Amino acid sequence: MSHVIVLVLFTVCFASLTLADEAPNNCHDPASWQDWNDRVKQHPDDTELHTLHALWLGLCVKVERGDVSLDDAITIFENARSTLIQQRQDEKREKKPPAPL
Repeated sequence: MSHVIVLVLFTVCFASLTLADEAPNNCHDPASWQDWNDRVKQHPDDTELHTLHALWLGLCVKVERGDVSLDDAITIFENARSTLIQQRQDEKREKKPPAPL
């Protein structure tokens, strides 16, 4: 009987550790969906935001179908997001007037 209890505890602990190591799937998070919907409504003319939103939606579909792993989808999204952030920072620097001397 004690072996069964130890085995059950081991299984529960191992499953918890395995689940803790997995990245969260924001595609299943209603708050993430609401956040995206709010952002798109607040910035209807922001094509970069719409591009990221479309990428996020598409990656959710691909993960659900099993075409892309969740980790790969996260990497793809974060790479695109980082690129767009860098582009915006570069544009902001270019528009900034030179400092007075």
